[in-house]
Amino acid sequence: MRVLVLAMPRLSVQLARREAPGLRGRPLATVQPRGCGLVVASASAEASAAGVAPGMALEAARARCPALAAVPAKPAAELDELERLTGVLRVKATPHVAAATREAVAVDLAGLEGRFAHELAAAEALAGLARAWTGLDVRAAVADTWEEAEAAARAARRAVVCPARGARGRCRGGRGWPCGWRGR
Repeated sequence: MRVLVLAMPRLSVQLARREAPGLRGRPLATVQPRGCGLVVASASAEASAAGVAPGMALEAARARCPALAAVPAKPAAELDELERLTGVLRVKATPHVAAATREAVAVDLAGLEGRFAHELAAAEALAGLARAWTGLDVRAAVADTWEEAEAAARAARRAVVCPARGARGRCRGGRGWPCGWRGR
């Protein structure tokens, strides 16, 4: 069984920016309560570049990145977005889809062979469908397990297909081997 993962990196940040477009391009962290204070749940690329990381106290994050904007994390909104995307994929593509993590959806490619010329075409088409319905950054990868596919999707900007176990060759679609496969 080959698995396609559609990953939405930093989903919490993407949803916050979709809700408040003025936050785009600014260092941003979504925060959640812990103990007597707030901690970073997710950080934008701009905030990460300044040294902000999930789990960091908000005060420490602002010390590293004074321009940091902070908004409350909305785990229910993240779950709603994943459920909405799985619903769309179930109707438009296959019933074999489920939320795999808080930021990714897994699709079993078994049975889709007749709809797409190859796995890369399936990855590109379903990622395009996901982008169209969510308006978010969606990355796609195909591998033997959802863990491998998720790691590859997070590392790649374009859809990639990691070789099946025992196969020889490069991942198709992306540059290098984002799935961790190094060739033989």
